[in-house]
Amino acid sequence: MTKAAICAEHEANEMWNATSGVWLEDCERLNQAAFAIWLESQRKEMNRSRSLLARRFARDPELDWQERDKWAERWLSLTPYSQDAAALLSKPSITRPANRQPLHWPIISSVLLKMRASSRPNLK
Repeated sequence: MTKAAICAEHEANEMWNATSGVWLEDCERLNQAAFAIWLESQRKEMNRSRSLLARRFARDPELDWQERDKWAERWLSLTPYSQDAAALLSKPSITRPANRQPLHWPIISSVLLKMRASSRPNLK
């Protein structure tokens, strides 16, 4: 792993940890429908940004398989219906030992089978 990849992943990890939890928690206002709509849109946008961050590092070939798997699990946790996120964790990796299947393997397998069987659109 290059020094640049290590630094980038470390900074991304700090960003991930800093934005965990409910974004703008305890900012709700009673009887403020417009504000509630705005607040919900901000929370969705933060989750979308976190998902894109996780996707970027889950696909980074410069990272070790452990780091890529960590980011892929994060990506899948934010986008549980993403076939790309599930497939990334389920496909074999050249660098991942054969006996090191991800912890979510049974869940991923069942999700992929259900998605293939259903007519649910691909939500990336």
